[in-house]
Amino acid sequence: MTGDRNQRVAVVTGGGTGLGRGITEVLTAAGIRCAIVGRRRAPLDETERSLAESAGGAYGIVADVTSEDDRAAAVAEVIDRFGRLDILVINAGGGTAAPLLETTPESWRDVLAVNLEAPFFMAQEVIPHMRRLGFGRIVNISSVLGSLAADHVTFGRDVEAPAGPVTAPSYNAAKAGVVNLTRALAVAVAPWQITVNTVSPGFIERAERPRAPELLDRIHSRTPMHRTGEPHDIGHAVRFLVSDEAAFITAAELVVDGGWSAW
Repeated sequence: MTGDRNQRVAVVTGGGTGLGRGITEVLTAAGIRCAIVGRRRAPLDETERSLAESAGGAYGIVADVTSEDDRAAAVAEVIDRFGRLDILVINAGGGTAAPLLETTPESWRDVLAVNLEAPFFMAQEVIPHMRRLGFGRIVNISSVLGSLAADHVTFGRDVEAPAGPVTAPSYNAAKAGVVNLTRALAVAVAPWQITVNTVSPGFIERAERPRAPELLDRIHSRTPMHRTGEPHDIGHAVRFLVSDEAAFITAAELVVDGGWSAW
């Protein structure tokens, strides 16, 4: 992966699969070099190979964003390889979410560690590099479930969502925290011309985790656009927020849900 040392460089956490891969594909098509961070080498390598001929290209880094040492090493590797870091997309999420009465202190902390703590500390790691550039774009990936409770008519109480049961209070709490963390970070870094925004996806269909047809039917009937989203739908939202056209947009939440949250 080579290119102009002035070409913008993005770090996309969880960039090898699902939403992260969709985001990476859109950004690399726009000429942005992407360092994709994930815990497993195989999907990173596959994504890197598939995007070898894109305008930007991808470069995989194995790291766990909940690890302080891994975060520091990943950012150092990006700076060493590319000499700059312009964009951070904090997409990695998940954890061992569980329904209300099954949530243990350990599972609660596990979900908050990856969905809320890691975004803060990852941002803290990259902001000094952006400050030196006098430019930066940070995009947090939250969820409509950061502002809405799960619809039990659609999902029931035990249906598995991509990041755990959609009825998991820990997941709702963590994603809500991401939205307000975005606002707090945005105010803090605005004098350095760094913007911080949130994209909150609705229900996105992923090839590696297909939903049952009957559940898809219920989601489609509940969504005004009568479909689920695709990873590229989120990628295009991120691409706008990291662009020069979005230079005066910060502390915002962009909901990409086909109208789900409108009623």
